[in-house]
Amino acid sequence: MGRKPKARTVQAVSPSVDKPIPMDILAQTLALARWQRLVLTACFAIGATLLVTPVIDNLYVAYFFHMDTRMIPTFISTGLGVLVYGLGHWLLIGHVGEAPPPRRAALWYLLAGCFVLAFALVLVVIGVYTNVLRG
Repeated sequence: MGRKPKARTVQAVSPSVDKPIPMDILAQTLALARWQRLVLTACFAIGATLLVTPVIDNLYVAYFFHMDTRMIPTFISTGLGVLVYGLGHWLLIGHVGEAPPPRRAALWYLLAGCFVLAFALVLVVIGVYTNVLRG
């Protein structure tokens, strides 16, 4: 005699499977083009080399200096930069045609690389201020 009540549909509420924000940033980084990840990794390696060069040079001059071995600090700093690049190549770039999986180590590499670049930038600004602007 009257209207039929509308049938209620039960919607299954599935729990949200959201990724944490850092892993989402890593996924976005891994989704970049290969050449962009390569440039990012190279920047991290150059930044790490720039940060350790003065430390290694000062230690070498203070404790180990000999005129015949004056290129050793350069080799050590460059070797460390190559290791940082190799680690980044394995974690962020991968082989041609394959996307590297999102690993927690890749996230740590990305965070450490950003910290290295930020710290190097701060040191450059401090150096410019103390040597040029105050000078």
